[in-house]
Amino acid sequence: MYYKYFLFSIVFFASTSAQIVTTGKSFFIDKRFITNQLSENKQQTSGTVFYSQSFNNSKIGQYLFFNGKDHMKFGPTKTTNNDTDVFGLNFLLDESFQGVARIAPKIQTGGFETQFFINLENIVSKLWFSASIPLVHTSYNPRLTSDVIVQNGATFDDHTFINGVNPSSAYSSIVEAFKGDKVLSDTHYTSSWQYGKIDGQRKKTGIGDVKLVLGYDILNKEKGFLKIGVLGILNGSNVSKAEYLFEPMIGIAGRYALGVCIDGKIHLHTCLHEKKLDALFHTNISHVFAKKMRRSYDYTLNGKGSRYLLVRRHEAYNALTEVDGILNSINITSLRAKLGINCLYDFHCALQLTTARATFNAGYGFIGHTQEKHKGWVDTIERGIFTFYAADNANAEGVGGSVGAVKLYPEIALNGTQGSAGTNMVDASDLAIAGITEKLLNKNSGLLPATIIHHFFIGMVHYFNKPTQPFIMLESGLQVGANNKSFDSWGIAMTIGTFF
Repeated sequence: MYYKYFLFSIVFFASTSAQIVTTGKSFFIDKRFITNQLSENKQQTSGTVFYSQSFNNSKIGQYLFFNGKDHMKFGPTKTTNNDTDVFGLNFLLDESFQGVARIAPKIQTGGFETQFFINLENIVSKLWFSASIPLVHTSYNPRLTSDVIVQNGATFDDHTFINGVNPSSAYSSIVEAFKGDKVLSDTHYTSSWQYGKIDGQRKKTGIGDVKLVLGYDILNKEKGFLKIGVLGILNGSNVSKAEYLFEPMIGIAGRYALGVCIDGKIHLHTCLHEKKLDALFHTNISHVFAKKMRRSYDYTLNGKGSRYLLVRRHEAYNALTEVDGILNSINITSLRAKLGINCLYDFHCALQLTTARATFNAGYGFIGHTQEKHKGWVDTIERGIFTFYAADNANAEGVGGSVGAVKLYPEIALNGTQGSAGTNMVDASDLAIAGITEKLLNKNSGLLPATIIHHFFIGMVHYFNKPTQPFIMLESGLQVGANNKSFDSWGIAMTIGTFF
């Protein structure tokens, strides 16, 4: 006896603050366990169309934004304005600008999946093979909006880094600022953002997680069965590029995995008219091998979002001479590394009621993974001396760029605050030996954290009275993340298949 139940694939939802990574297809239905009641032929093929959509979207926003809320206030330094979350100059907003950004990300995913189940008893008794190949289209819409409280002033203050530049050259809204496309001049702000941008809806289409299972029937009796298989996962999508803060990814993002799966059934009760009630379970565990991909990283002691801090780059032995003017940290701290996942896992259990022409299923499961594992840097930061930039009352940098009491990493925070005076000060003697390297970055800030998702599902399969016993399956489910590191979603699917 074979059975059918819902199996939702592993869903990654974790911010590197340069992108979000998910499977792209969060409702993954395993068709090799559809009950074959009328035919002795155990081989089958089927196709599934599916759609899923996130809800409770403020939860995703709370994880994306630097302050743990779905809204952030941009404005003057924390010293000047106590409720500032982000010092506006880091986003090329005039220092007098005040505004609130709000984000309510929405994820929509659809596609088509082909499944096969082939009996290999002619080769080895009780041996079988299954494959599932999904084609996925996913859309990530950050739905970023902003309200202006105080618009840009008439001129920039003298101490700002864009000294003398007309305010029209700065951004007029937070939504525009997150596009990161401004280059004001060669001597001031010298490069647009290459990574970590928010610029409207992003879409992606590709081959998702192709799952291949070579299995063996350990026990197969009327009262139940137990099956074990070797699971291989191949992914036809690309690795993360970190270009966008809310970047769509499909599956395990161009990597591959290897693991095991176990499936079982226990017969509970036979009702009138040969109706049967069974308990089903499925579990698998796999390891995702590391691959080179780009992520953006925060500074170790500067907190979440510090990858967006502005920096000056100086000549190694001259504290007063700038090499590249003002740069945004995210172009420096977005590096390639070898990233893998030690453990993907899921467990599902269900009750199944079987009648002459249909089965009905309802159940619960949980899906999760351990924290992504950093296996080593591929890129390194070019040696250079960098000092963070903020306003006079945030880091005491004087007019004209004199170093004086400039704070070196890790003193300046994203909101424009700094550490206590007199510690880690930069002067001409120690500037030559100080710098920012990949060793000073917070590796965890660019990794997917461990997460668990609760999964509730129902479904029905109807069998037609034909020699090949074709069937149609309808199903729906709900996923609820255990915290804001994983999104909530609902999904529906329809499958048409046949035995052969």
